Amino acid sequence: MEKLDEPDVHFMLGMSYYQLGSLPHALSSLKRAVELNGDDVDARFQYGLCLAQLEQVDEALNEFRQVVEKDKNHADAFFNLGVAYAYKDQVQLALDSFNQALDIQPGHMLAANGKKTIENALK
Repeated sequence: MEKLDEPDVHFMLGMSYYQLGSLPHALSSLKRAVELNGDDVDARFQYGLCLAQLEQVDEALNEFRQVVEKDKNHADAFFNLGVAYAYKDQVQLALDSFNQALDIQPGHMLAANGKKTIENALK
């Protein structure tokens, strides 16, 4: 039974639940994957996405911050930081995060759209 309590098993199970739309089950499995291997940026990123979709924004922010600490070139994590900051009305942090995503990946359309949306709202 020990082999079933491996980070990769929990990650794949979490992703399966996520694809099926069972976010609470996905959250539980992804959380366990992160607990077993905190250095796995993919598991941590997916865990953050799941938290965000369940509107656990503060927890999602924490996970996305940890992803970018471990992988400074994770454009999608910076984008999702921007979304979470925007959700919390932390406009400057949102813009900074969208800009970081665009610095890493200039063609990141979601980050460009997020940045444009905030800039238009500030006019």
